Amino acid sequence: MDDVSGGAIGEEKMVRALLGAAGLDVPDDEVDRLAKLYPGLRRTVDRYYRVPVGDEVT
Repeated sequence: MDDVSGGAIGEEKMVRALLGAAGLDVPDDEVDRLAKLYPGLRRTVDRYYRVPVGDEVT
């Protein structure tokens, strides 16, 4: 099983998989750039879709 929990290699695989699922074939240099941005983009999207459920620890 591939380790996609961290590191550039895991992020590149995840970015390529997401782009492939959308039917996009992107050059390796673009995947590398997107992989570097991916963690920040993922956190931003997570914040947009965070749903307050009232059980957060304060």
